[in-house]
Amino acid sequence: MAISEHPPTGTILICDFNAGFKEPEMVKRRPVVVVSPKIAARSKLCTVVALSTTDPNPVMPYHYKLQINPRLPPPWDKEMMWVKGDMIYAVAFHRLDLIRSSKNEMGKRIYLFNTLTNDQIKEIRQCFFAVARAFGLDKVSVKHHTLNVSGSTLPRESASKTPQGAAAQRANPSSRAASISRRGGFDSRRLHR
Repeated sequence: MAISEHPPTGTILICDFNAGFKEPEMVKRRPVVVVSPKIAARSKLCTVVALSTTDPNPVMPYHYKLQINPRLPPPWDKEMMWVKGDMIYAVAFHRLDLIRSSKNEMGKRIYLFNTLTNDQIKEIRQCFFAVARAFGLDKVSVKHHTLNVSGSTLPRESASKTPQGAAAQRANPSSRAASISRRGGFDSRRLHR
């Protein structure tokens, strides 16, 4: 039974990677941990990181040995599982299931709702920083662009060389963004329409 709403960060679910994925991508049904909060602009999507019962070879800084208590049902009933910090996915709700356990005396399915501790979530997030370092994303710089505090990208050459011009740009950010847009530069507001 697919989920219908975004679960809390740290929830363990089962993700069906069978449809549309092929090795060496992540395949088969496997446990995942929800790592994103609910985001209004991303309805029906959830960011997850894959779990595995198999030890990575070699173990990298973006792997994390996670203790699962209580244990998941078979075939994932190991006390320890590995967070595959380099296997992060934004998946649709139709791929995600609650973990099925046993049935009650009335024959109705019982679902497990395991949520990790805050400390475990922090450790998983550290894996993402390790992934960024491993992929060289911690040293990314964009030639010819700088990022200002508001999040819009400004071409370097557009910054005024006079204090008065710079003050005017700071005082009127909407005209600055419009001039960037006219010149073909990046305007982050276009992404949110």
